[in-house]
Amino acid sequence: MHISITTIDISITDISIGTSDISITTTDISITPTDVRITTNGISINASDISITTTDISITTTDISITTNDISITTTEISITTTDN
Repeated sequence: MHISITTIDISITDISIGTSDISITTTDISITPTDVRITTNGISINASDISITTTDISITTTDISITTNDISITTTEISITTTDN
């Protein structure tokens, strides 16, 4: 008599990675008032232009989503062989 037991394990892991980009960009903000002139008794005061400019602000985040699906397959083969005398 011969007994053979074979076990086969198969494991498959699926990995899905999805990224979602978020981009926030503000436009330039420019504040420029016109010239201010004050003239009193022959005294002239000219205010220079006031310019406030902010640079672009760019915020980019990357969301990472990972989803795994584990698949496990286990098979067991049993073989029995008998020999008649």
